Order: sequence, then C-alpha cells, then structure tokens
Amino acid sequence: MALTGAVTSYAIDQDASAFAITLRPGPPGLRIEVGGIDGCFDATITANGTVDLDAPLAGRFEVDVEQLDLGNRLLTFGARRFLSSGNDHTGERATVVGELVEARSTDGRHFDADLVLRVRGREVPVTGTCTFDAGTVGTLRVTGEASCDPRALGVALPPLVHPTAHVRWDLRLAAVPATVAGAA
Repeated sequence: MALTGAVTSYAIDQDASAFAITLRPGPPGLRIEVGGIDGCFDATITANGTVDLDAPLAGRFEVDVEQLDLGNRLLTFGARRFLSSGNDHTGERATVVGELVEARSTDGRHFDADLVLRVRGREVPVTGTCTFDAGTVGTLRVTGEASCDPRALGVALPPLVHPTAHVRWDLRLAAVPATVAGAA
C-alpha cells in the first residue's frame, strides 16, 4: 500500500555517491571512479519501504567533466578533452547527464531502468538494473549497473576491438526538507 501525500524529492549526496566504470575486455586494472555527482530523484516510498511505481518516478544525475579524475594525469586530460569536445553550448561547462526514462519492477525491490545519457551532444539510450532502498526516514539509496558500447558515445575504436563499458553506481540521497510529507 502506498503512503499518501506528495512525491518526495531526494538530492544526491555528492560526497557519498559514485560511479565505477570498467572496460571488458580492457586494460587490466583500469577502473574509473567518478564522484562529484549532482542530481535528484522524485519518488514515493510505500509503507513496506519500496518505490511506488504507480506514483510519478523521476531521476536525473549530472557529472561535471572538469571534475573527472582517472587517477592518471594523461588519461584524465584525454577523457576531459574528449568529453568536452562535443559540448554544444560554447562557454558552458561540459557535463555528462543521465535521466531516468522508465523503471519496471522485477520483484518489488529490483528494477529494470531505461536511461538516456547525454554525452558530447549525443543521446544514448541505456538499460540497466537497479535497486532502490529506503533507509531511515528521508533517505534513499539507488544502486545498479548497466553496460554500453563505447562507440555509442562517439569513441572511435579500431574495427576488431569490441570492449563494453560496464558502469556500477551507488547513489546516496537525502530528502529535500520542503518535500517530505507533512513538512511545513
């Protein structure tokens, strides 16, 4: 049974949230950790702590390309330059944006999620799996994973090279006070 009241907005905790990206096949030990994630989710949590899919559900994240740090100065420079090269808005900071399009429950706690990534002026559809965990009142944790072909993001690769980018996320969110049911 769904809780009554308005949908709650949750803001991503930038210090506690991260993406981890690996390529398979790819260079051994290459793991890209991405922090500084900004964004929000709007969700209604049911009495049993699950996300109510009958209520509006939305989510969006954004990563500032200049905040990327791949642990190697040369790789960091190359990634920042590549991701900034398709910026359609001259003078604006380059970002990677992801938006939740739809979520379908597989068992009440796990979801198949359709996302759109906006990278270098491209919109790339991605389907992943995720889990929404309602912790203490006013907190939400979204974990999950997805895979995509780097070519879809505009990465030029030799014809015989076929890596897949695997992305795992762990997003910690806190309710925005004015949207918590019953808040003044």
